[in-house]
Amino acid sequence: MAVKITRDENPILGDDFYLVCQAKRNKKGPLDLTGAKIYVTFKTALTDVDGSAAIQKNSTTNPTYFNIIDAVAGKFEVIVSGTDTDGLTADTDYYVDVQVITSSGALVTVVYDVVRFDMQVTQATT
Repeated sequence: MAVKITRDENPILGDDFYLVCQAKRNKKGPLDLTGAKIYVTFKTALTDVDGSAAIQKNSTTNPTYFNIIDAVAGKFEVIVSGTDTDGLTADTDYYVDVQVITSSGALVTVVYDVVRFDMQVTQATT
């Protein structure tokens, strides 16, 4: 069962974007992440192919974007860098999801939502 992103305001372009997640098997408890592959994807249209995604990272190719907090309990953190969010467009709806593919091949969508980023005021990065 996918959850929405909890936030009080829109994230800011150029800022790191953090999501703390827990993968679950519906009502059967946590999903063990041992040997799993995790994806985070941002698209402007659901019909876009993954290769056209505004951002797509996975835990195998981009391990620094994922922090496994407790594999057996299914807890992990997704960290999308400010360099990536800086490449997005302000006031544009982005479909975002986080999916887990378990070591046995099961696919579970953990997060599914629409996110809109705001323009940053301070442009300095150093």
